[in-house]
Amino acid sequence: MSKFKRFYGRYGEIIRYIFFGALTTLVAFVTYYFTFVISELALGIPLDDKTGLPYILVYGTAQALQWIFAVLFAFYTNKKWVFQNADKDVSTIK
Repeated sequence: MSKFKRFYGRYGEIIRYIFFGALTTLVAFVTYYFTFVISELALGIPLDDKTGLPYILVYGTAQALQWIFAVLFAFYTNKKWVFQNADKDVSTIK
């Protein structure tokens, strides 16, 4: 157990960075997928024609939303849990 503690003490920041990076990717995928699901089921936008304007609009919206949510998630988790030397007293919102 002490080997693990030494290993985590030395590489903990990298391990947390990789873990939360994977979670950020998951957030991006889920956001992208649900944007398509909501647009097709709730809004009734047919996405069968991948050359039509509705698909292009939904695709662009999905890309923008997944990027926004992934960046916000990564910023918050990196500040809160990944980097030990981050200033914890400064508000995340500011």
